[in-house]
Amino acid sequence: MNSVSLPQHWAPSPATGADVHGRAPAPRARGAAGALPSGTSWRLHRRCALTPAQLAGCGAVVALVSLTIGFGFWAIGARYVLWFAGAETVAVVLALLVHAVHAVDGERLELRGQALFVEQRAGWRTRHWVLDARRLRFSLADAGGVRIDGGLDAALVVGRHVRAETWTGVVTELQHACAQLRAG
Repeated sequence: MNSVSLPQHWAPSPATGADVHGRAPAPRARGAAGALPSGTSWRLHRRCALTPAQLAGCGAVVALVSLTIGFGFWAIGARYVLWFAGAETVAVVLALLVHAVHAVDGERLELRGQALFVEQRAGWRTRHWVLDARRLRFSLADAGGVRIDGGLDAALVVGRHVRAETWTGVVTELQHACAQLRAG
């Protein structure tokens, strides 16, 4: 629910070990026997700069300034300016609401046992898939993102909300994680 999308960085955070997507240290973090940790996950979503409170505050300031100007003109007899200021305020509020709905768009992939759980969010709609991780193949999609083949009738594309530079890293990490499952 933030108004600005910033570039994604795929590198782990030195403070927590997790990257800015909220992912665990993923396939690089191994147990004693080299197995993947239970619940390895990837979050592929937009990176937003403003918190919801900051976004609401900015919208409120814009609306307040616009309506103050409108009431000022209304007070000196220019009645129609207030109508336009009201229409502008409604348009700004609607734009912020549409943005708030789509600010959380993205995907979450989680490897649990032999299954890859995929949750895809777009606006009000959330879709879920459970795929056999041992049968999956990963590649770069032609239209952008990461293509997942082998678990559905059609290929599933994830990662459209992250920067193109990160797609190769995602494919490599997913291939490595699933290869570990097939090997062990």
